[in-house]
Amino acid sequence: MARLFRANSYAEQVHATNHLRTLGGIAKTADNLDAAIAGETHEVTEMYDVYTVVAGHQGEKAALMMFNAALKAEVVHAALYKRAKETVAAGKDLALPEVHVCALCGFTMEGPPPDTCPVCNAPKDKFVKF
Repeated sequence: MARLFRANSYAEQVHATNHLRTLGGIAKTADNLDAAIAGETHEVTEMYDVYTVVAGHQGEKAALMMFNAALKAEVVHAALYKRAKETVAAGKDLALPEVHVCALCGFTMEGPPPDTCPVCNAPKDKFVKF
């Protein structure tokens, strides 16, 4: 069953990319990075703040934990996009070491994974390498 959901998730990603391209939403790298930085910054400075307030008000402890974990990942995403933008502005390509993402909470980091996720305490083997 998991294979079905992974395959369909990938297909939806293809659809979304095609829709975005058709609507003119895919531009030059620097412009794409500006849009990515703006999106991540919005999530960090506004969106998750509102989500956590609502989840706390409604007593949704699991949602509150998930939103807080996602917020920590979004901070890293924004920083990575900003570094990439600086590199592109200098006429270079961003050289990243391997990137690891915790499959349980989405925490994202450069380099080898830690023994446990700093956000959700998942073991090292739960990190996916990119």
